[in-house]
Amino acid sequence: MRQAADHVVQFSADGGAAKEATKDQKEQRTIPEVREELVRVLFDEPFAQGAAAAVHEAKLLSSQDWGFKLEDVDYDAVRLWHGAQDTNAPAVMIRYMADKLPHALLREFQGDTHYTMFKHMEAALSELVPEGPGRGVKAT
Repeated sequence: MRQAADHVVQFSADGGAAKEATKDQKEQRTIPEVREELVRVLFDEPFAQGAAAAVHEAKLLSSQDWGFKLEDVDYDAVRLWHGAQDTNAPAVMIRYMADKLPHALLREFQGDTHYTMFKHMEAALSELVPEGPGRGVKAT
């Protein structure tokens, strides 16, 4: 089982490392701050050092061998949100992954594609970073 890191590197708007936040500093962030950081990590970070990583990821996604077995992923819950009409990553592939990943939670949205899933972003972020006591962040 994985444990949370004791620190996280925060990045500035231009993608450069701005500062490190300790575990105590992370616990002082508000829910919106944590969600905003998650969005940045999801959409800005993959291109922080150019497109090479995104190209490598595309190659991995079309490969038969990722260097590990999905069944060996040891994490409490892997959450997947997916549009059932996604032609970039067909739902059958995502269902296969969800079936093989231990503890996978798949949310499949009928009528949505790769490009219409953004409307579910707030719900996904709320699930990943829920409000409430004991979550390590303070609500606003």
